[in-house]
Amino acid sequence: MHRLSASCFLQLVLVFVVNVNTQLLINVKNQGGDVLQETITANVTDDTVMLEFQRSDGTLITQLIDFRTVS
Repeated sequence: MHRLSASCFLQLVLVFVVNVNTQLLINVKNQGGDVLQETITANVTDDTVMLEFQRSDGTLITQLIDFRTVS
């Protein structure tokens, strides 16, 4: 029974590790003096990084970097 519990725990840990996204929020000051927030999100299972920020005019800029396609 103890062995079954350890196996279930390991499966739960693997599920949480596989679905991990990391996010960093940065305050950036542009040349006009406006402070904008930029979000950098990394997905380790998909090998992707997404950069996202909103311009002062309201335009949302998103850049997706897919490291699986980089050789």
